[in-house]
Amino acid sequence: MSVRFPVYTLLLTLSAGQLPAQSPTILSDLLAQERNARTSPAPYFGVGIFRSPIHTQEVDQGLGAYGIWASGDTYKASFHDGFVFYPLLGESYPENLPLRWTTTRISVAGESIADLASGVHAHGDWRYEYRFGGVTEAYDVLADAVEQTFVIEKRPPKIGDLVVEGRVATELRASAAEAAHQALVFTDAAGNPIVRYSEAFAFDAAGRRTEVATGFDGETVRLVLSGSWLEHAVFPVTVDPLTNAYLLSSYPGRGAENPSVHREDESPLLNTMVTYSRAFSAGDYDVYASLGAADLQSSTLVFADATSNWSSLLPDVAYVGGADRWIVGFWRHTSTDDRMRVYFHDREDLVLNSGHVATEWNPAGEHATFPSIGGTSHPTEGVIGILAYRADPFFGNSNNSRVRATMLNAVSRTFAGVVTLNGDDAESPDVTCQLGWGDDSWVVVYQYRHSATDDYDVFAQRVRPDLITSRPMQLGPDHLGDKVRPVVQGWDGRFLCAMLQDVTAEINGQHFGRNVLVQRFDWPAGQSNAMLQPYRTVSRSTSQDLTKLNLAYDGVTLSHWCLVHDSDVFTSAKTQVRRLGWTGGVTESTDLGAVSYQAAVSWNGVQREFQIVNCSNESLAPLWGRLLQHSNASWHIAYGASCGPGVISSDTVPYPGSQFYRVTLQNAPPNQPGLLLLSTGAGSLDLAPFGAANCFVNLAQFDVVLPTDTGPTGSVTHGFSLPDVPLFRGDLYWQFVYTWPAAPTTLRIGVTRGLRASVR
Repeated sequence: MSVRFPVYTLLLTLSAGQLPAQSPTILSDLLAQERNARTSPAPYFGVGIFRSPIHTQEVDQGLGAYGIWASGDTYKASFHDGFVFYPLLGESYPENLPLRWTTTRISVAGESIADLASGVHAHGDWRYEYRFGGVTEAYDVLADAVEQTFVIEKRPPKIGDLVVEGRVATELRASAAEAAHQALVFTDAAGNPIVRYSEAFAFDAAGRRTEVATGFDGETVRLVLSGSWLEHAVFPVTVDPLTNAYLLSSYPGRGAENPSVHREDESPLLNTMVTYSRAFSAGDYDVYASLGAADLQSSTLVFADATSNWSSLLPDVAYVGGADRWIVGFWRHTSTDDRMRVYFHDREDLVLNSGHVATEWNPAGEHATFPSIGGTSHPTEGVIGILAYRADPFFGNSNNSRVRATMLNAVSRTFAGVVTLNGDDAESPDVTCQLGWGDDSWVVVYQYRHSATDDYDVFAQRVRPDLITSRPMQLGPDHLGDKVRPVVQGWDGRFLCAMLQDVTAEINGQHFGRNVLVQRFDWPAGQSNAMLQPYRTVSRSTSQDLTKLNLAYDGVTLSHWCLVHDSDVFTSAKTQVRRLGWTGGVTESTDLGAVSYQAAVSWNGVQREFQIVNCSNESLAPLWGRLLQHSNASWHIAYGASCGPGVISSDTVPYPGSQFYRVTLQNAPPNQPGLLLLSTGAGSLDLAPFGAANCFVNLAQFDVVLPTDTGPTGSVTHGFSLPDVPLFRGDLYWQFVYTWPAAPTTLRIGVTRGLRASVR
């Protein structure tokens, strides 16, 4: 209920030095409307995000050699054991269907002109060569194809047809064909076109060009260049076919999945890393990482794990400030192993795979899955990161899963010990992305149950770099069935956890829920207990079609989080965005459109905006970047007249749901009583009839009256929490009235100008 005082009563009380003992009221009578959040126009995060140059990695200590690989938008290829072309198939195919090319003979007029047994390998970033004396077999890595060429350096001793023969080994099928200028199309068992070996051409050093005939007998491809054209050619002569993959209509887009994004505060430009994966086939997943600018409009690929020797999936990224290194955690899977791997990459380094993959981890008999990673924010202190993961005695979700946390030394680039967080059946860990400057430990959340007949509840534990852990603390309700897939963010004692509730059974490693619950909690470093706000429901669905939660914390307002999650996943999947206020209430919401799914979010404190990366079914743009900014309609403006030296101001922006909004009086007489007045409308009441000439009350009425005192410095600040439940959005009008002993009026008061706060 609003509190209103007659103006004369208020002023007489003030002039007598007696302040009314009146508590401020909540503006519950003001209607609140949820504002639709506006994200900036979505730029491409990068076209060709899967195009990696020719590269390798260290040998994995548990799984073996990586090989030499390159990748494009629709394929990947290996070169360490001859040329093998892998077309992108997607999760609808149970395994890869590679095509291996082995050159068996290169001849002119029936005589071999290359010793294929004594080739020398050489490569740059985008070209791989097998050099056989005067003949070079080369492969140029393009965006959507690999261009194969055979370069004949000098005129052969005899004149006749030039014939290049290559054996093709693949489970794909192509019809036998007599030699003609034609392409060969390789299909799967169902007849779907998968790989196209294009029509070949030849050209000489003078620029003359001619067609090359291609024949296929079911095993060997024969490229035939006419001897009559070769007789007059200027050497070197190049034979040039092209190998590319069809983009399967049954597999939408280019397959970006499971993105993660993080920004570090030290580098002026190259400060944002995005990781993502691709389902090459149901049995082969690859991981990539790109480093770029905070506006998400440009990036450079800095890590590729594109081998077919294992699957890599579910990458997560953080930054360790004291070591100046990025850390990327991911899960490597084979038919017999599930292992945690971490890639360490130096700050601002744009060289692909120039860092180090730590591969020495996994306790015997442990299948490690579902990683989550955290770093440190301080630029000079803290060299340890954390990797939390699920551990099982076999592949799959057992009834006695464990959540473990291992420390990561980002200087030595090694694993540094492990601790088990909970027993019985604990899984789906998520860890805060960084330590704040006042933190001594990360917060890890996970779902937990006592037995297979119990429901899952969500728990949180603090984990210090020395592996000392707090006791588990339950979050969310202790009823309402399973609560699963929690995510958590925050630092310096201020955290929020989100979770799915009313969920399906696990489907291919995922749960799908009807509700998304959140709970805000304060847990300062060194305290054994946390202070919990009530849990809230922030997203609902009539169907169980909500999934893939991700979260980021606004480290400037210290009051807001951004939650992203998928909805309508079985009909028209799209990413929902929720800005949450200080108690977890929704202050803004939007969705990113029907082509968006599987989003990740981070915080850019310099620009005061959330960075959102989402996957898309757009064939040319599988990954998008968007920026969620606070409304520019949130502002203050001083208005009306003042009398006396006091000045009213605010050093905070009145965003809805802010816990630490402040109004300040400065330059007033010291140690004087006063009032802070709040209204929902502006006014202009002349106080001259009350003995205060040239003074005005700039408010329409007094909705809140708050006693105050100017203190020894003549200044005072009052803090307010702008409500997010019920959400307040509108205008607030503030004014200070204070005793002014030196006032040149009968009523010795000073009155500031009015201050309008636009809460938007």
